Amino acid sequence: MVYLTDGDGGWKARDPQDKAAFAEALAARGIKIGEDAELGEGVRIGDGAILGDGALVGNFAHVGEGAEMESRSIVEESARVSFGARIGSGAYVCLGAYIGANAIVGRNAVVCDRAIITAEASIGDGAIVGSKSLIGACAKIGEKALVRPLSLIGADGAVGPGERPASIRIDGWPFPVNYCSEGKVEIGCAKMGFGAWLGEEGAALALKEGLSDAEIAEYRLCVEFIKNFHELRNGGRGK
Repeated sequence: MVYLTDGDGGWKARDPQDKAAFAEALAARGIKIGEDAELGEGVRIGDGAILGDGALVGNFAHVGEGAEMESRSIVEESARVSFGARIGSGAYVCLGAYIGANAIVGRNAVVCDRAIITAEASIGDGAIVGSKSLIGACAKIGEKALVRPLSLIGADGAVGPGERPASIRIDGWPFPVNYCSEGKVEIGCAKMGFGAWLGEEGAALALKEGLSDAEIAEYRLCVEFIKNFHELRNGGRGK
């Protein structure tokens, strides 16, 4: 790991000689920095990381081992890009966001403030992930999709190209779960309020679909979680 500090508040390739000297100092660690790249104060760069031409890394940001920032990509202040992750050309990782190990952020995609993209997730070209959202491990967000702020996309979840899903979407179970902002939960093809899912109507539907007791218990916990989220979001008004 290399810590970069500079009396002028950061390092910048000001002329070919500066660039050559800096590149030579990092060569032993396999770090490559392209032309016109800019690095802020207190930046950390892992061994083998690659920063493309015109890349920008903000103050106290972290680019992990083997990570790659393609040309004109931006990682803002205090953001973290973990080892093996790839940030596409023109992509924007905003203040305090986290990009997990081996995750991919596509070209011109935007990961907003304090969003979390976990390990091996994939964000498509031109997609937007809203602030403080959580994208689960191995989830796939399609091209030009929009994930709203404070959203949760569960592990192995998928958002298709151009989609704008509900704030909570959990795949990987027999039936995907979607939170609807009007205070309802969609499980499979059925959409009901929290009380219905947690009551006899929901239990009867689950049995009809042949779910096991363990699966029913997991769905109930999920609905309870979404209900709490809804009440927090709406000042305690649950349904």
